[in-house]
Amino acid sequence: MTKRARKTWHSEEQRPRPSRKLPDHRDHPTISVERAAAILGVSRGVAYDAVRNGTIPSLRVGRRLLVPTARLTSLLAADTVAFGEGTGQE
Repeated sequence: MTKRARKTWHSEEQRPRPSRKLPDHRDHPTISVERAAAILGVSRGVAYDAVRNGTIPSLRVGRRLLVPTARLTSLLAADTVAFGEGTGQE
């Protein structure tokens, strides 16, 4: 069995970025905290802080922290309604 070389990133530009599009919860019931951060437009550290304080819903599977896609979608929808968007109120 051979060891696989580990990829090292020399700059931030080389690192692939997670998609900013929120996936359908039926296809992807959970996403990583990093992907949730990209969708929300915040840094990875801010996303982990929000998970820690309960602002972003999460669940732990083994050592992994995952964000339920349906709950994130409803959180974003509730936030949109709270600010009067999509309700016809200007």
